[in-house]
Amino acid sequence: MFFISRPGGHKYIDRGDIEANDYLIGDLTADGAWHDLDLSGIIPIGTALCMLLVSLNSSILSKMMKFRTKGDSGAYNAPLVMASVINQTFYTSLVVHPDSDGVVEYMLSDAGIISITIIVQGWFV
Repeated sequence: MFFISRPGGHKYIDRGDIEANDYLIGDLTADGAWHDLDLSGIIPIGTALCMLLVSLNSSILSKMMKFRTKGDSGAYNAPLVMASVINQTFYTSLVVHPDSDGVVEYMLSDAGIISITIIVQGWFV
């Protein structure tokens, strides 16, 4: 782990070399609706932002996965990973704000998803 801190700012905590994915497609619901993703077993309470590495592979063009703060009703300013070519894996590092309990929401397209992996790379406190 390493720490990056700025005076008056947040401190970034890197998880270091992660040996396994935190979430796989079998852990998620792919139906085009918003669902909770509980990160509280990984990130500490009071986390301001969480850095995720997400991979997505789809047999259908433009299938995607979005993230947002739990309880946020917006969907247009949500970080996402999207398949822009079929049957190829796309990776995105993104930042999302968890709620006070360490939960974020995700939306995963409802058809054609071959694989998804999510790794919590680190967080800002």
